[in-house]
Amino acid sequence: MTYLSGRPGLRARQLRELFSREKFDVVHIHPLSDNEISLMVEMFFSRVHGEDSAANEQYQHFLNALERYTDAKDLAKTPLLLTMMLLISRDRPLPDKRHKLYEECI
Repeated sequence: MTYLSGRPGLRARQLRELFSREKFDVVHIHPLSDNEISLMVEMFFSRVHGEDSAANEQYQHFLNALERYTDAKDLAKTPLLLTMMLLISRDRPLPDKRHKLYEECI
């Protein structure tokens, strides 16, 4: 099975038509809600730190950073970007801009 990911854009209709001709299934993934983001962050830090106080501390620290940086909070609504942010946050500060996040991931 092959997955193809793309961003919504001006030519979304043309892309959907092309994909349907080529027998691609088109699936739209809705942005994560605040509750879903919180749950994903909690689960991540529980896996990394176990059930000790470090997990809760990192969880709160991460959510506070999302509240401080509105760009970061918007990015966190995309599951892949949230995962990247969580991985980065294990050992360095959370980037506050999209281009900084991408730079950290390269």
